[in-house]
Amino acid sequence: MKGNVVLKSEFLRKLITIFEQNLKDDRVTIPLMKTIEILLESGYLSEQGLLNDILALHAICVQECNKSKVIVKLMAAIGVFSNMLTFPDQELCTKALRSLLFLLYHSFPKVRKLAAEKLYTSLLTLEDYSMVIPGGEESAFE
Repeated sequence: MKGNVVLKSEFLRKLITIFEQNLKDDRVTIPLMKTIEILLESGYLSEQGLLNDILALHAICVQECNKSKVIVKLMAAIGVFSNMLTFPDQELCTKALRSLLFLLYHSFPKVRKLAAEKLYTSLLTLEDYSMVIPGGEESAFE
């Protein structure tokens, strides 16, 4: 089992390297973000030992989308961020939530709409709100 996490970590580091080498190259980064979204959605990257690599992926996705006007790229990033909300780590959930909330007031309506839909469905599928709302769901309404 431990070897499995090591192999996944090596795989993620290779993806991060490819991402860094092709930063702002849309023909590489957009499919890469869509692939990362699928990996996160499937639960393949759900081990706690992969946290540092997933945090690095978040940072590079934010860097890639910073001041971008490419709708397809932003939509791919929304998928990545929304799937990061399900990861059992407070720091990652907070960063992913901030990224999604930032995209909720983007100038493009398509981006705002997809960010709202993905955020809504991600919150619906969460079993434990304590990662998104510190103190849990009850403290949000006090």
